[in-house]
Amino acid sequence: LHRFGQSTLLGLYRWLVLSLVAFVLAHWTHCWAKPQRLDWKAARELAQVILLPQVVWKDLLHQIRSHWDIAMQHGFEIILKPIRWDY
Repeated sequence: LHRFGQSTLLGLYRWLVLSLVAFVLAHWTHCWAKPQRLDWKAARELAQVILLPQVVWKDLLHQIRSHWDIAMQHGFEIILKPIRWDY
């Protein structure tokens, strides 16, 4: 990722736009939450949870799949299935 956008001018512009968008989204989320002090890591995590919950869900599923063997060693079985929503 440290070399993203370095090969062409268009790639550099894409990197600048993506960086600006990430900064603005994190800043808006920070202003919305009104915390006591500015913590960019916390602002990024809050923006990710609020604006991109599917990314958080995929990260969680990836962690569960990668550590499945640890749960099995301790006698646990992890079952993931969709919930029926009856409104």
